[in-house]
Amino acid sequence: AKELFRRGNKLLEDGQIELALDLFVQSRARVPSVGNTLNAAIALDRLGRSDESLSTYEELLRDFGDRLKDEERKNVSFAMSALRRKVGSVDVAANVEGMVVIDGRKRGVLPLTAPIRLLPGSHTVRVLHDGHAPAEAIVRVKIGEELRVDLRLEALTSTGRLSVADEAGTPDLDVLVDGAPVGVAPWAGTLGAGRHVVALRGKELGTGPTHAVVVAG
Repeated sequence: AKELFRRGNKLLEDGQIELALDLFVQSRARVPSVGNTLNAAIALDRLGRSDESLSTYEELLRDFGDRLKDEERKNVSFAMSALRRKVGSVDVAANVEGMVVIDGRKRGVLPLTAPIRLLPGSHTVRVLHDGHAPAEAIVRVKIGEELRVDLRLEALTSTGRLSVADEAGTPDLDVLVDGAPVGVAPWAGTLGAGRHVVALRGKELGTGPTHAVVVAG
């Protein structure tokens, strides 16, 4: 985690922000810390991903607030104030505990601990849960506004299992089923019987869409 953080700092200094963010995210996945969380928030802000940056700053205060130095706390407070003037939020609930996917990107798991920050504009909110048909809603978010979305997922009556893997064993590939990320390869889950579109997506590698027919039982 420390080596990934160190390399990310060097890339951030060199202006390679997207690559730096990827390393900070990897570092956080191994051992979350003040440094990799703070720098991930800074990188997201520089990339214009204000909603995710604000959410990451909020995670920083929640998980490491007592470890921040006075100067760091002051800078974080200033950055968050600026970001709040650029975003709105959506509070998502459903009748099952599931994954929240917004605009094709995983943004949380129900029940949420806090509303999800979003840039102003139209967004597609989906909730996914194994053995249930996905439920979705389209919302239009305004700056400073918090919307409430309550979705109901219906249990699938005819299901089968689908397993997805990468032949080369490439790490950190997201599995997309019908356009939504459902997990990381190798992955297996319950889907409704019928035809589905499947693809793998990574930072630099991926596949084109392919069809899989799930058979009941």
